[in-house]
Amino acid sequence: MTEKQEKTFGPEGSNPNPEIYEGIKNNESSPLESAYQAGAGASIYASNREAFSNMFNQLTSATVNLINKRKDPKAVADRLEKRVERRNDRAYKKGKATKTRTVDLGPNPLDPSSSSDRKISVTIKGDAKRDKFDSKTNKIKGRLVEAKEKARQVREQKIKDAAAMRGTKTPQQKALDKEAEISATYELRNPGKKYSNLTDKEKEKFMFNNRFTQLKPE
Repeated sequence: MTEKQEKTFGPEGSNPNPEIYEGIKNNESSPLESAYQAGAGASIYASNREAFSNMFNQLTSATVNLINKRKDPKAVADRLEKRVERRNDRAYKKGKATKTRTVDLGPNPLDPSSSSDRKISVTIKGDAKRDKFDSKTNKIKGRLVEAKEKARQVREQKIKDAAAMRGTKTPQQKALDKEAEISATYELRNPGKKYSNLTDKEKEKFMFNNRFTQLKPE
Protein backbone atom coordinates (compact mmCIF):
# COMPACT_ATOMS: atom_id res chain seq x y z
CA MET A 1 0.00 0.00 0.00
CA THR A 2 1.33 3.41 -0.91
CA GLU A 3 1.55 6.32 1.49
CA LYS A 4 -1.03 8.23 -0.53
CA GLN A 5 -3.51 5.36 -0.30
CA GLU A 6 -2.93 5.13 3.44
CA LYS A 7 -3.58 8.87 3.89
CA THR A 8 -6.70 8.70 1.68
CA PHE A 9 -8.54 5.49 2.62
CA GLY A 10 -6.96 4.66 6.03
CA PRO A 11 -8.73 5.11 9.40
CA GLU A 12 -7.18 8.55 9.80
CA GLY A 13 -7.19 9.42 6.10
CA SER A 14 -8.96 12.25 4.28
CA ASN A 15 -11.61 9.87 2.90
CA PRO A 16 -11.67 6.81 5.20
CA ASN A 17 -13.22 3.74 3.58
CA PRO A 18 -12.78 0.39 5.41
CA GLU A 19 -13.82 -1.76 2.43
CA ILE A 20 -11.36 -0.21 0.00
CA TYR A 21 -8.68 0.00 2.67
CA GLU A 22 -8.95 -3.71 3.51
CA GLY A 23 -9.15 -4.62 -0.15
CA ILE A 24 -5.92 -2.80 -0.89
CA LYS A 25 -4.20 -4.38 2.12
CA ASN A 26 -5.28 -7.88 1.12
CA ASN A 27 -4.61 -7.59 -2.61
CA GLU A 28 -1.75 -5.09 -2.43
CA SER A 29 -3.11 -3.39 -5.56
CA SER A 30 -4.99 -0.21 -6.25
CA PRO A 31 -8.67 -0.46 -7.12
CA LEU A 32 -7.92 2.00 -9.92
CA GLU A 33 -5.63 -0.41 -11.77
CA SER A 34 -7.64 -1.75 -14.78
CA ALA A 35 -10.84 -1.75 -12.68
CA TYR A 36 -12.43 0.03 -9.75
CA GLN A 37 -14.24 -1.18 -6.65
CA ALA A 38 -17.61 0.04 -5.52
CA GLY A 39 -18.18 0.95 -1.91
CA ALA A 40 -20.34 -1.81 -0.47
CA GLY A 41 -19.26 -5.32 -1.32
CA ALA A 42 -16.15 -4.19 -3.22
CA SER A 43 -17.59 -5.34 -6.58
CA ILE A 44 -15.06 -5.27 -9.45
CA TYR A 45 -16.12 -3.82 -12.81
CA ALA A 46 -14.49 -4.86 -16.07
CA SER A 47 -12.73 -2.20 -18.11
CA ASN A 48 -14.81 -0.66 -20.93
CA ARG A 49 -11.81 0.81 -22.70
CA GLU A 50 -12.17 -1.49 -25.71
CA ALA A 51 -15.89 -0.70 -26.08
CA PHE A 52 -15.20 3.04 -26.11
CA SER A 53 -12.36 2.53 -28.58
CA ASN A 54 -14.64 0.58 -30.94
CA MET A 55 -17.35 3.23 -30.62
CA PHE A 56 -15.01 6.07 -31.56
CA ASN A 57 -13.56 4.03 -34.44
CA GLN A 58 -17.07 3.48 -35.80
CA LEU A 59 -17.89 7.18 -35.45
CA THR A 60 -14.70 8.11 -37.29
CA SER A 61 -15.37 5.60 -40.07
CA ALA A 62 -18.97 6.80 -40.49
CA THR A 63 -17.83 10.43 -40.63
CA VAL A 64 -15.19 9.70 -43.28
CA ASN A 65 -17.72 7.76 -45.39
CA LEU A 66 -20.21 10.61 -45.14
CA ILE A 67 -17.61 13.17 -46.23
CA ASN A 68 -16.54 10.99 -49.17
CA LYS A 69 -20.16 10.55 -50.27
CA ARG A 70 -20.75 14.32 -50.16
CA LYS A 71 -17.69 14.81 -52.39
CA ASP A 72 -18.83 12.21 -54.94
CA PRO A 73 -19.68 14.08 -58.20
CA LYS A 74 -22.97 12.25 -58.72
CA ALA A 75 -24.01 12.89 -55.12
CA VAL A 76 -23.14 16.57 -55.53
CA ALA A 77 -25.20 16.77 -58.74
CA ASP A 78 -28.18 15.02 -57.13
CA ARG A 79 -28.02 17.33 -54.11
CA LEU A 80 -27.87 20.48 -56.27
CA GLU A 81 -30.74 19.25 -58.45
CA LYS A 82 -32.97 18.74 -55.42
CA ARG A 83 -31.95 22.16 -54.13
CA VAL A 84 -32.96 23.82 -57.41
CA GLU A 85 -36.31 21.98 -57.33
CA ARG A 86 -37.00 23.19 -53.78
CA ARG A 87 -36.14 26.79 -54.71
CA ASN A 88 -38.40 26.64 -57.77
CA ASP A 89 -41.26 25.34 -55.63
CA ARG A 90 -41.10 28.29 -53.24
CA ALA A 91 -40.08 31.02 -55.71
CA TYR A 92 -43.64 32.32 -56.01
CA LYS A 93 -43.50 33.40 -52.37
CA LYS A 94 -40.88 36.02 -53.29
CA GLY A 95 -43.23 37.92 -55.61
CA LYS A 96 -43.53 38.27 -59.38
CA ALA A 97 -40.57 37.39 -61.57
CA THR A 98 -39.12 39.63 -64.25
CA LYS A 99 -40.20 38.32 -67.66
CA THR A 100 -39.04 39.05 -71.19
CA ARG A 101 -41.19 38.22 -74.17
CA THR A 102 -41.10 38.90 -77.89
CA VAL A 103 -43.83 41.01 -79.52
CA ASP A 104 -44.49 40.83 -83.26
CA LEU A 105 -45.43 44.31 -84.55
CA GLY A 106 -46.24 43.10 -88.05
CA PRO A 107 -45.70 45.21 -91.19
CA ASN A 108 -45.37 48.99 -90.95
CA PRO A 109 -48.67 50.49 -92.20
CA LEU A 110 -46.85 53.65 -93.30
CA ASP A 111 -44.30 51.72 -95.31
CA PRO A 112 -45.82 48.84 -97.30
CA SER A 113 -42.37 47.78 -98.54
CA SER A 114 -41.11 47.18 -94.99
CA SER A 115 -40.59 43.69 -93.65
CA SER A 116 -43.59 42.01 -92.14
CA ASP A 117 -41.36 40.36 -89.56
CA ARG A 118 -40.85 43.17 -87.05
CA LYS A 119 -40.27 41.78 -83.57
CA ILE A 120 -39.18 43.50 -80.38
CA SER A 121 -38.34 42.22 -76.89
CA VAL A 122 -40.41 43.58 -74.04
CA THR A 123 -39.27 43.22 -70.42
CA ILE A 124 -41.85 43.28 -67.66
CA LYS A 125 -40.10 44.17 -64.44
CA GLY A 126 -40.84 41.99 -61.43
CA ASP A 127 -40.28 42.35 -57.71
CA ALA A 128 -36.71 43.07 -56.56
CA LYS A 129 -36.91 40.36 -53.91
CA ARG A 130 -37.88 37.77 -56.53
CA ASP A 131 -35.14 38.95 -58.92
CA LYS A 132 -32.53 38.48 -56.19
CA PHE A 133 -33.92 35.02 -55.39
CA ASP A 134 -33.94 33.96 -59.07
CA SER A 135 -30.40 35.26 -59.53
CA LYS A 136 -29.13 32.93 -56.80
CA THR A 137 -31.14 30.03 -58.23
CA ASN A 138 -29.52 30.58 -61.63
CA LYS A 139 -26.05 30.44 -60.05
CA ILE A 140 -26.95 27.12 -58.42
CA LYS A 141 -28.18 25.87 -61.81
CA GLY A 142 -24.77 26.74 -63.25
CA ARG A 143 -23.08 24.69 -60.53
CA LEU A 144 -25.52 21.87 -61.29
CA VAL A 145 -24.52 21.81 -64.96
CA GLU A 146 -20.84 21.63 -63.98
CA ALA A 147 -21.49 18.86 -61.42
CA LYS A 148 -23.42 16.76 -63.97
CA GLU A 149 -20.59 17.12 -66.48
CA LYS A 150 -18.02 16.09 -63.88
CA ALA A 151 -20.16 13.10 -62.86
CA ARG A 152 -20.39 12.07 -66.53
CA GLN A 153 -16.61 12.28 -66.93
CA VAL A 154 -16.02 10.21 -63.79
CA ARG A 155 -18.50 7.57 -64.94
CA GLU A 156 -16.86 7.31 -68.38
CA GLN A 157 -13.42 7.07 -66.78
CA LYS A 158 -14.58 4.19 -64.59
CA ILE A 159 -15.85 2.37 -67.67
CA LYS A 160 -12.52 2.91 -69.44
CA ASP A 161 -10.57 1.73 -66.39
CA ALA A 162 -12.69 -1.43 -66.15
CA ALA A 163 -12.15 -2.14 -69.85
CA ALA A 164 -8.42 -1.57 -69.44
CA MET A 165 -8.30 -4.00 -66.53
CA ARG A 166 -10.02 -6.67 -68.61
CA GLY A 167 -7.57 -6.04 -71.41
CA THR A 168 -4.50 -6.51 -69.21
CA LYS A 169 -5.09 -10.25 -68.76
CA THR A 170 -2.64 -12.56 -70.48
CA PRO A 171 -3.87 -15.19 -72.97
CA GLN A 172 -3.19 -17.83 -70.31
CA GLN A 173 -5.37 -15.99 -67.77
CA LYS A 174 -8.15 -15.59 -70.34
CA ALA A 175 -7.98 -19.30 -71.15
CA LEU A 176 -8.19 -20.21 -67.46
CA ASP A 177 -11.19 -17.90 -67.02
CA LYS A 178 -12.90 -19.54 -70.00
CA GLU A 179 -12.17 -23.01 -68.64
CA ALA A 180 -13.61 -22.04 -65.25
CA GLU A 181 -16.74 -20.63 -66.90
CA ILE A 182 -17.30 -23.84 -68.92
CA SER A 183 -16.69 -26.02 -65.85
CA ALA A 184 -19.12 -24.01 -63.71
CA THR A 185 -21.79 -24.16 -66.45
CA TYR A 186 -21.45 -27.95 -66.82
CA GLU A 187 -21.61 -28.63 -63.08
CA LEU A 188 -24.59 -26.29 -62.68
CA ARG A 189 -26.52 -28.16 -65.36
CA ASN A 190 -25.34 -31.59 -64.20
CA PRO A 191 -25.54 -31.70 -60.39
CA GLY A 192 -23.17 -34.20 -58.79
CA LYS A 193 -20.94 -34.48 -61.88
CA LYS A 194 -17.47 -32.99 -62.40
CA TYR A 195 -16.41 -31.38 -65.66
CA SER A 196 -12.83 -32.47 -64.99
CA ASN A 197 -13.91 -36.14 -65.13
CA LEU A 198 -15.09 -35.86 -68.75
CA THR A 199 -13.05 -37.16 -71.64
CA ASP A 200 -11.75 -34.74 -74.26
CA LYS A 201 -14.47 -35.87 -76.68
CA GLU A 202 -17.18 -35.30 -74.06
CA LYS A 203 -15.80 -31.82 -73.31
CA GLU A 204 -15.75 -30.92 -77.00
CA LYS A 205 -19.34 -32.11 -77.40
CA PHE A 206 -20.50 -30.12 -74.35
CA MET A 207 -18.76 -26.93 -75.51
CA PHE A 208 -20.27 -27.23 -78.99
CA ASN A 209 -23.79 -27.95 -77.75
CA ASN A 210 -23.64 -24.97 -75.36
CA ARG A 211 -22.08 -22.62 -77.93
CA PHE A 212 -18.73 -22.23 -76.22
CA THR A 213 -17.13 -23.15 -79.55
CA GLN A 214 -18.10 -23.23 -83.23
CA LEU A 215 -16.00 -26.32 -83.95
CA LYS A 216 -18.19 -29.37 -84.31
CA PRO A 217 -16.62 -32.45 -82.69
CA GLU A 218 -15.72 -35.28 -85.04
